[in-house]
Amino acid sequence: MRAKGGRGRPRRRWQDARQLTHRLIDDVVAELHAKGYTSTPCDIGYDFHAGFSVWSMRVLEAREVDPTAGEDDPRCVVEGVSVAPYGYFGGE
Repeated sequence: MRAKGGRGRPRRRWQDARQLTHRLIDDVVAELHAKGYTSTPCDIGYDFHAGFSVWSMRVLEAREVDPTAGEDDPRCVVEGVSVAPYGYFGGE
């Protein structure tokens, strides 16, 4: 997992040449599943069996990453990535 950013810019997280943060969570999860990663949903995102989670606290809005999104668009934006063994955050 690599981080990009700095000097006042938000840090973005990458996995397998895929940007994870500051994108719609459904798009991120679909791309990772297509690459063979598996996950289970959790209360704020998805826990991946490979040992990381993508999550959203719903601070960012879909229209901040998708110019076609309406003001009331309910889609979540990935705001963070946590790295830990699968089940660590979900208590499995």
